Amino acid sequence: MKKLERENILVIDDRPQNLKLLRNLLTKEGFKVRLSTNGEVAIKTAEYSPPDLILLDVMLPGIDGFETCRRIKQNPLLIEIPVIFMTGLNSIEDKIKGFEVGGIDYITKPFQLDEALIRIKTHLKIQNLQQQLSEQNQKLQTEIHYRQTVEITLRETQSNLEKTVEERTAQLKATNALLEQKIFDLQETEAVLQQALHSAESAARTKSEFLAKMSHELRTPLNAILGFTQILYGDRSSSADLQEKLKIIHENSEHLLDLINNILSIAQLDNSQAILRKNWFDLNYFLPTIINLFRPKAAQKGLTLELALTEEIPQAIQTDERKLRQVLINLLDNAISFTDRGYVRLQVAPVSPSHSKDDREPSLRISFSIEDTGQGISTHKIESLFQLFSQKKYSRFPEKGTGLGLFLCQEFVRLLGGEIKVTSTLNKGTIFSFEIPVCLQSSKVIYLDNDTRIKELFPLDPIEYRLLIADRRSENCQSLLEILEPLGFSVESTNEGQKCLQLWHYWQPHLILLDLHLPKLDRMGLLETIKTATMNQTTIAIALTGSASEEEWQEAMAIGCQDFISKPFREEVVLEKLAHHLGVLSRDRSGISLEEVEPLLDDLTREELAIMSAQWLQQFSDATRKIDRSRLRKLLQEIPSTDDILRQKIASLLDNFRFDILNQLID
Repeated sequence: MKKLERENILVIDDRPQNLKLLRNLLTKEGFKVRLSTNGEVAIKTAEYSPPDLILLDVMLPGIDGFETCRRIKQNPLLIEIPVIFMTGLNSIEDKIKGFEVGGIDYITKPFQLDEALIRIKTHLKIQNLQQQLSEQNQKLQTEIHYRQTVEITLRETQSNLEKTVEERTAQLKATNALLEQKIFDLQETEAVLQQALHSAESAARTKSEFLAKMSHELRTPLNAILGFTQILYGDRSSSADLQEKLKIIHENSEHLLDLINNILSIAQLDNSQAILRKNWFDLNYFLPTIINLFRPKAAQKGLTLELALTEEIPQAIQTDERKLRQVLINLLDNAISFTDRGYVRLQVAPVSPSHSKDDREPSLRISFSIEDTGQGISTHKIESLFQLFSQKKYSRFPEKGTGLGLFLCQEFVRLLGGEIKVTSTLNKGTIFSFEIPVCLQSSKVIYLDNDTRIKELFPLDPIEYRLLIADRRSENCQSLLEILEPLGFSVESTNEGQKCLQLWHYWQPHLILLDLHLPKLDRMGLLETIKTATMNQTTIAIALTGSASEEEWQEAMAIGCQDFISKPFREEVVLEKLAHHLGVLSRDRSGISLEEVEPLLDDLTREELAIMSAQWLQQFSDATRKIDRSRLRKLLQEIPSTDDILRQKIASLLDNFRFDILNQLID
């Protein structure tokens, strides 16, 4: 804000003591003060720099105060300046004379300082108000003149406007007639477009329903093929030749399943329905398995197929295994197809830590690079490489290709949290690379090597788990029975809904593998009955379906299922679900001994218990004081699957009735 200038006061008095007194008073109050002892000099001073107010003594040498005031008021530049007389004369005639020559007030000597100050401030304020009023009057006069000018202009404009309106009215009538016709035409066009939109939406729904139905119908027989080939392949009594044939059947069935999944994935991407389905898996098993799929094809072409892993590669990671697998398979298949000599290399290495919302769930970024010494790709082709069906346009891609592979690779990598990059030199080779974030397991987990088949599951609790299989196809029930019974579970199966409900009532299974399309099944009623049952045993329901759609998964969760398995299911997926929900670990009698497991069960510490919530610890403390083993077992199931070792340690103490140790640790 601009600082206001101090008000200027001219004091005219022939006595130095009066001048000094007034200067001190006025300066202290913030005024700017000028002094004069002579009327002639004071007039010239005022003309040079007009003051805001004049204090004028009547008795002056030379011309007196009255004459000085008269001359000041004769000057047009000074006429508006207020003049206050200071005098010892008290006669009425003197005061009248002072007012006649232009004075506005009298201060009688000897004067009171407070009175003099109040009079000065009052007249300055009056002067300011008069000046503001004058300015406002001037503005008002200007505004009046402006309005008068505008009014004249408006009258002229109105006259012209009336003529223009008449002309425009005639034009508008003609234009309105044309607009009405256009509006009618647009309404007809909009109706046609709406109908086309409804038809397109209906076609999209029909396409999605058709793909989901066909996916289900194709997955169902594949489930039986994959299931029984897994069982037969695991039978070591079979000949090597039969084992090799079973392996070929299984791998080709897996390839057919991947094609079905590709088609469904395209439909989901088209409808913006594709999402991540994260799961835990063994990276050291996952990568060699993918490489082994392509060794025969690479050997047939005389290529070297390499897998390069750094020592820092983690064993267990969490991401969408199926999408990552499909990306690597597509990229490796392309690399081998378009490389005639040299090598194809899959290189995997950790890059940097990745941010994780859960501090108990460490994370990492891992880079994947597929390098070949093949034909290479020109720069202008790389720009359109990942467009849908773009592969069909270029000679690098064979005519038999579907044109889906690289498009799906790019979309899947983006869903996984990365972006594919391509560098290539013609006739020298190509490198496809990407980085994705993965979660790491914070607890130690035992995994089997590539050639080891699970022979047995051992539970954390010393109980026999009861599993119920409810699937409409008997071959699916049979394949699951063949997988689960040898592992030490007590298993019952049915392919009818009513029988499923009866078995649950009298047998009380720990877990149900439930086909969502089981005949005569009120699945909502069954799951609601299980959920509201007052029995001590809580049954876990895992949905089985031939559909891989997100809608079916959400529906399964909404009606009360705890998990979801798509058909055809792999043995390792089924066992992973059991390990997660029942708290069991896998053990191969010939591969992992009890001595290798027992060192994990060291003494339980407070720090390990501290990962659980305060509410859980309070409930567990109450249950241990009451020695409520049933309640304690249920609380054990609430421990995250990533902390299986903690669950084992607590279970071991419960099995040995060491409630005293548990109470001491929690307290």
